[in-house]
Amino acid sequence: MRYRSTRQHFRSISLGIIALGLLASAACGGGGEKTEKVKPLESPFYDEKALITSTRAVTTGIVSAIESGDTAALLSLIEENVRLQIGEGIDLTSPEAQELARALAGAKPVKAYPGIVFYETTLGGETLSFYIIEEEGTWKLGGL
Repeated sequence: MRYRSTRQHFRSISLGIIALGLLASAACGGGGEKTEKVKPLESPFYDEKALITSTRAVTTGIVSAIESGDTAALLSLIEENVRLQIGEGIDLTSPEAQELARALAGAKPVKAYPGIVFYETTLGGETLSFYIIEEEGTWKLGGL
């Protein structure tokens, strides 16, 4: 009698294993049909070089605005919070403004993410960090 109970026990365990195997196969897409292999992404979900190129136009525009003394053009390229802090009474002919223009012209991108690119440059012997952020669909300088 002991032989039968062990045999029945073994049979129920094997049926359970087979059932689990069939369930796992069905859940994983097995079952005989071919599945299409998906290639891994070849590039990140955003184009870092394109972001940097887009934001470079802002630094170039700011340098041009400072050099030409165009306050309106400068303010249009600056984030609203910074614009409110500096106001409209900016002296673009001052040596400090010209030094800032040179520093911005030599700025290097540090990190780029969708909607924001971080830059660093040297101004007066110190490292100056700033960012260019997308504000209402337009890239603007911020973080100064």
